[in-house]
Amino acid sequence: MPRELWRKSGEQGLLCANVKEAYGGNGGDWLYNVVVVEELARAGVSGPGSVSWSIRDGGFVFVSFASEQTKQRYLPKMVSR
Repeated sequence: MPRELWRKSGEQGLLCANVKEAYGGNGGDWLYNVVVVEELARAGVSGPGSVSWSIRDGGFVFVSFASEQTKQRYLPKMVSR
């Protein structure tokens, strides 16, 4: 997947949509991520499996289990690139 397309996905708020606004995310919940993935699939947008993982699951792991310091360090980067 071209890096530019990945960055545009971040600009559109499609990466890790369940990340709180305090960390640069949309502040959505788990269901928001599911809707994003389903709508991309319905539109026929495809790419490597990591796209779905990053959109849906990547942020969840950090949001749920990371320390505050780790969240501040990594989540803004995850949602934007």
